[in-house]
Amino acid sequence: MLAVVLLQKLQSLRQSSDQDRSKLEKRFKERLKEMDVKMKDLHRKEKQFCQLERLKARSEETCARLNGDILAIKQQKVSCVAG
Repeated sequence: MLAVVLLQKLQSLRQSSDQDRSKLEKRFKERLKEMDVKMKDLHRKEKQFCQLERLKARSEETCARLNGDILAIKQQKVSCVAG
């Protein structure tokens, strides 16, 4: 009789630890999915940031070129007026 009770308790412990393991596994899987979503979002943001950096560099190059053109036009204007 005592052996049957002990076996029942052992079975109960196994079931509860299986349930605990299952809950823990479920939490880890959920956490992994959350981290995967965050990782994808970070990759998307990184890609956008790189595109913006390239656009900024092109804009700065264009601005510098236009400033040079403006300076050259002003110099031509001065030389025409002075000449």
